Amino acid sequence: MTLKKAARHSSFRIDEKKVQNEILLALPDKECRELFGKLEYANLLSGFQIGMDMPQKLQPGPLAGQIAFFAPVSLLFFFAVMFIIVTIRGIDLHPMNYAFLAAALFAFHLLMAYLVDHISIHVAFLISSAVSIALVVSYLRLVVGPRFAFREAALAQFIYLVLFSYAFFFRGFTGLAITIGSILTLFAAMQLTGRVRWSEVFASGPPRGDRR
Repeated sequence: MTLKKAARHSSFRIDEKKVQNEILLALPDKECRELFGKLEYANLLSGFQIGMDMPQKLQPGPLAGQIAFFAPVSLLFFFAVMFIIVTIRGIDLHPMNYAFLAAALFAFHLLMAYLVDHISIHVAFLISSAVSIALVVSYLRLVVGPRFAFREAALAQFIYLVLFSYAFFFRGFTGLAITIGSILTLFAAMQLTGRVRWSEVFASGPPRGDRR
């Protein structure tokens, strides 16, 4: 819609009843039709184009691509938390162990990218999350022990993979959610490592096999 001449209008209103025959039938589903309402201004300065953004269904392809694009950020958070935990607990994890953990986390993104073409994105998300967590827990159960695998590792992966990725479902709030999570993670890391003497930790070499 375009108002060609600049002017001031009072009580400007576009009501769905006047346009429903032309627009509502073109909307994709009932949910979108229910969201469609009216555009109303008490005062309007015209001379500019006025438009409406119609409600749209969640597009699984672009969303899965966006989640995969930020996968390295999720992995960085997970590895940082894991490093702090193993340092405090005196657990020895070799770089090869971290490599396998990274592969297990990326399995989530790879599986989800292909599943969304065949099933609901929410179901694909749940399946991919379960598979990735199962890979990590079953592996660390052998490397470190069941207690560490089912408690610390599983919780860290749930927060920094599952919840991190699910934040992308909320358009407009993704950045805020990740920022709050980052600040809380920083606070927890500072509290947990406040009494750690890092010079002694790195001078003593890698810890030896506290496998619980």
